[in-house]
Amino acid sequence: MAQQIYAMSDIHGYLDAFDAALAKVPLTQSDVMLLIMGDLIDGGPQSCQVLTRVKALCAEYPEKVHFLIGNHDVMFLDLLASGDRDWLAHDQKLITTQSFLDEAEWRQLVADLRTQPWRIVELIQAAIIGAQPELIRWLDNQRGQLFYETATQIFVHAGVDESMGDYWRGGTDRETFYWKYPATTGKFGKMIIAGHVGSAEVAHDTAYLGHIYWDGASHIFIDGTVKQSGVVPVLHYDGVTGRYGEVGDKGEEELR
Repeated sequence: MAQQIYAMSDIHGYLDAFDAALAKVPLTQSDVMLLIMGDLIDGGPQSCQVLTRVKALCAEYPEKVHFLIGNHDVMFLDLLASGDRDWLAHDQKLITTQSFLDEAEWRQLVADLRTQPWRIVELIQAAIIGAQPELIRWLDNQRGQLFYETATQIFVHAGVDESMGDYWRGGTDRETFYWKYPATTGKFGKMIIAGHVGSAEVAHDTAYLGHIYWDGASHIFIDGTVKQSGVVPVLHYDGVTGRYGEVGDKGEEELR
């Protein structure tokens, strides 16, 4: 098992912030693992590019880079697979859709939507799947990646059903892993590291925008609300010392 675990979450289509976070992870070291914990898309202008980068990382480092599915990723797949319209509310001005298309494909989609707006779901499905079939197939194959567990930790996009105690694996409804809200804090049998809910929201403190929040007990929240902060926080767990830190531009600071 890797002795050094890094984790990040909720990139939401902001490729520059993602690249800045990746630069803080020494992936070439033999004892390093990186967990990318969902919600790669929606919000920023480069959702497709973020997905492409994560897919490539998983292929280059199959034993070291692991992706966990998030609710925005699932909603996107549900629209493409079954026409579920819930995701459309998150694709403001179709900025995510546009990221999957080249200029000609985007112009064609816009023209089709102007003349046939009632076919919006069908047209978006056809455009994205037609433009990026391999990428969509890869993402769909990640649906089962709900959490990553170690002897002392649970890494998950949103959370687990903590009322189930030690039986959380079988007792947690599938959607809870990537949809749980509100966030839970306090003691649990293992440390739970999650994204999904912004760290500033959980802490009730805007100083945590772009930063990691530890509740002082068994929960660490790593969603830095990149749309507002411009930052994808990077968590580092040192398996030798048992310490958690936030990796910043000027070095690492232990969580307190």
